[in-house]
Amino acid sequence: MEYGKVIYCLRAIITCTDNIIDNENKGVLFLKTPKNAVVNNVLLLMVCQNILIATLKILGDGRGEVSRVILEKIHRVAGSEGLRDEDLYKKYPSPQDIVEKIHRGIGGELLQLSLWAPMEIEKSASLEKFNEGLYDIGMSLQGLDDLSDMEEDLEAGKVNLGISRLINSLSFEKRNLKLKFWISDENVNGEFRNFLSEYTKECIEKSLEGFEKLREGGYPISQGEALTLMKILFKLRGLEKLWEIGYENR
Repeated sequence: MEYGKVIYCLRAIITCTDNIIDNENKGVLFLKTPKNAVVNNVLLLMVCQNILIATLKILGDGRGEVSRVILEKIHRVAGSEGLRDEDLYKKYPSPQDIVEKIHRGIGGELLQLSLWAPMEIEKSASLEKFNEGLYDIGMSLQGLDDLSDMEEDLEAGKVNLGISRLINSLSFEKRNLKLKFWISDENVNGEFRNFLSEYTKECIEKSLEGFEKLREGGYPISQGEALTLMKILFKLRGLEKLWEIGYENR
């Protein structure tokens, strides 16, 4: 129960941080006042941070070292999110740079945050293996997010792995890149279909590597169940067509 509170607070802190960066007001926990979204999110972040620190003390973090490291990790995740602004770059970042400097933080390390406290406090070998698996799953899901958000990120001026791969692999000119068609049946063919297939296949394979590490650590999930879960995630993102394209070539 206490670790559940930790995870809930982490989720709220990350969402508030994201809201402050992107001037949004998403989340599952809200304050009625003040009406200013930035001030509201700052106050909510502070409340959740206090709950997080107090809960970790109950769990054994008497000196506050675990909570300090967690907050530093959140800061690094926020820093990675801040690197998504396209105006920061003279040239569109390469896929490798995006993976290493952005996705590492907002994908892999973000998902690992949920296990950092129990891993440090409980000192369990299984949790360490779970932590490795969560990193791979987080990287896979962030890649999937970028693929589904290509059009939105193009319009918002946000750096996107899918767009970067189109520019670098297929020599697309960004200024001429139009994505209105990208998921329609009549246009998913040829070179572009191969791009979508390879990208989606990589996301699926990366997630399965992560689930395999969970199994090695003793988590009760089969490969078939992992595939079913990934298929559901694709459906929730409205990417059923991509699942078919990517999975048929595994």
